[in-house]
Amino acid sequence: MKLLSKSLSSCCHAPQMIVQSRQGGFISQDCEKCGKPSFISENELPDLICKKCKCKLIVGKNYRKNYIYTCPGCKSEFFVWDLVPNWQKYFDENGLGLFSDCYDDGRRKF
Repeated sequence: MKLLSKSLSSCCHAPQMIVQSRQGGFISQDCEKCGKPSFISENELPDLICKKCKCKLIVGKNYRKNYIYTCPGCKSEFFVWDLVPNWQKYFDENGLGLFSDCYDDGRRKF
């Protein structure tokens, strides 16, 4: 499913596609014009409607801090990670790194 962020990219002021960015349920929003990735916040996720009961889904996070949509009507839950494609399907590179990629116990890894 192609989901677009509610916000435009800061680089090109273009729509941003939400994609699987890393293992473990991490998602990002990538500029559709230049491919630059950026972190996404809860308020940038689009509004969705439950296919079962037609209620507006509520955005939240699970215990691992992954974004989920929850239906207040039928209590169904949908991981955003499962709804969006992997970044490699649409973009050549994804340079979105995490602090933990560069540091281990406060020391630089490389």
